[in-house]
Amino acid sequence: MLPISAYFASETKYINRSMEKYMGNKRNLRRANLKDEKIQKNVTYNDGELALVKNIHDINSILPCQLEVFVIVLVLEGKASVNINGTRYEALPNDLYIGTPNNIVENGMTSLDFKSYSICVSTDYIRRILPLADNSWDVKLLFEENPLCSLQPEETRTFCQYFDLLCSKVQQPSPTQKKVMDALMPAF
Repeated sequence: MLPISAYFASETKYINRSMEKYMGNKRNLRRANLKDEKIQKNVTYNDGELALVKNIHDINSILPCQLEVFVIVLVLEGKASVNINGTRYEALPNDLYIGTPNNIVENGMTSLDFKSYSICVSTDYIRRILPLADNSWDVKLLFEENPLCSLQPEETRTFCQYFDLLCSKVQQPSPTQKKVMDALMPAF
């Protein structure tokens, strides 16, 4: 099995047939990328290529949209539901959502006690830090067909430690901060 980091280096030009059918009249959707001012709200860090979000508040403020970035959301508490490419998903604690560019996301809702950690990564950033992993179509297809998976409690703790490490590094500005972040991201 390929590491998850290889998945994110996949080309983003591919849209599967079911997505094509679903998109039909949705071609004029808002494009969700890291430069979107609504996405820039409530972020811990956003440099235009990488964003760390400690909690998704008011998810409907950006929906409906078509993703232009890779989005990884780990549900820590509460629950969320969202339509992805026309299919309804419900996420509970320890569930990990992995969204790929071109996914259409709409009708999102979260419970009042919802808490999450999210990492958003631009496709250009993925290509830059993982240049050798461009051909991992099988992993990309896996997440397009199954964008939600449940983690074991230990895997959730590890994800949280990794996320906290990334957040601590962005809180400590230095001339080498970008290089440190670039070195830490492939560890995912």
